[in-house]
Amino acid sequence: MASKEPKRLPSVKVYEVVVGVDYSGPSEQALQTALDMARRRTGSHVHVVAVAEGYPAAVTEALSAEATTNFLNEAKATLESYIDEQLSKRQNLFNRKSIFAIADFGDPAERLVQIAKDVNANLIVVGTHGKGALEQALLGSVSQKVLREAPCSVLVVRAEPEA
Repeated sequence: MASKEPKRLPSVKVYEVVVGVDYSGPSEQALQTALDMARRRTGSHVHVVAVAEGYPAAVTEALSAEATTNFLNEAKATLESYIDEQLSKRQNLFNRKSIFAIADFGDPAERLVQIAKDVNANLIVVGTHGKGALEQALLGSVSQKVLREAPCSVLVVRAEPEA
């Protein structure tokens, strides 16, 4: 006789979204878009990433670790405040416990791609300023580099034209 096991509900895969912010208008739009995308899927997580390009100024080795830790703690607190401010602008609040702030040093595109790999992201959302072709060729672009190296889909949010 077959045993009657209770039916198991299918496990819901968490939808992981990584969004890069630099506190500009395009990155604010990227964050809002990431929240909208995640809100449509139950159990989503949004990883909001702010990366200080480069590394802290060289100081003695003893102070360097402390200075780095202090800077990252302040950067994370600033990012947390920014997230709260952005959420307060929304009429339909996203579950704040599902939003994670990540502040770091390094190359912004490399860090976004690595964090996406670390959290097994389904989507990376980045904003773009829509700079001219010559400027992009000379300076490179975070969004272009993320597009080339991302382990998942990438949504590039274009800046709205200024009125």
